[in-house]
Amino acid sequence: MVYLILSILCSTAIVLIFRMFSRYDIHNLPAITANYLVCVLCAWATLGSFPFNTNSIYEVWFPYALVLGGVLIGGFTLIAATVRTFSVTVGAVMQKMSLVITVVYTILAYGESVSVLKVTGILAACGAIVLINSPAKQKRSDVPSTDKPWYLFLIPIGAWVLNAVLEILLFRVERLTGENANLGFLATFFLTAGVLGTLLLLFNTFFNRFYRSSALRQKNAVRGRDILAGVILGVVNFGSLYFLLRVIGLGWEGSVVFPVNNVAIIALSAAFAVWFFRERLNSANWWGLALAVAAIGLIALTR
Repeated sequence: MVYLILSILCSTAIVLIFRMFSRYDIHNLPAITANYLVCVLCAWATLGSFPFNTNSIYEVWFPYALVLGGVLIGGFTLIAATVRTFSVTVGAVMQKMSLVITVVYTILAYGESVSVLKVTGILAACGAIVLINSPAKQKRSDVPSTDKPWYLFLIPIGAWVLNAVLEILLFRVERLTGENANLGFLATFFLTAGVLGTLLLLFNTFFNRFYRSSALRQKNAVRGRDILAGVILGVVNFGSLYFLLRVIGLGWEGSVVFPVNNVAIIALSAAFAVWFFRERLNSANWWGLALAVAAIGLIALTR
């Protein structure tokens, strides 16, 4: 339970840090890329020795680590595109509702237990995620048009699927290795994501010189504050996944871990938003928080 709480706290810190990005004008891609490289250093420090060796490519987790590196970058890109094309609400809901796919997978693939209590808790968790992210009612003239080309709806669907793939592969690797958060695996997939992010940065930097707009050139520049933000983000990001894998390694069912983890992050993030950022919650949000507490209690009873 301690590892699960630590994972939830670290993941909530990630959400709060991202909220601070806009306040301090942090550029996402440089910060995200630096964050992954810092995660590698955290794995190195935690292990106490260099996390890579010549035998790494022969490990059962190696191909999963390479795929997960691409999934991390791809998921980030699609979530950002979802927020830009639709809204923050849609982005948050699609990301966390991945628990539906993950839970179905862990139950079918690993024969995890199914009970009325667990199913009720999972449905309550899904409802809580939707309600907590429900925006305040807007005037009809202020509501953005939903008349979008059909293919744009593939963006949030892709974000939903990729986040589920991330959770499923993490769960699968932990079950395959049984090593309780293999740090070589963590370091490898963070490094893969960092390399891919660096390539994207180099691509942006190369084409940045051709932009006529100085504002656009500035938007794609890499600054010291972006790297510093990435360092802070990297420490808590490493903690969120390391502690999550420790929980799975202790034998927790995926159909328990992921719903509790996802709904707790959403609920705690909303609570901190009210406390630190003085955000106001509407009645649906408050009902969502209450439902989140109920969902966590119901699922926890199935342990």
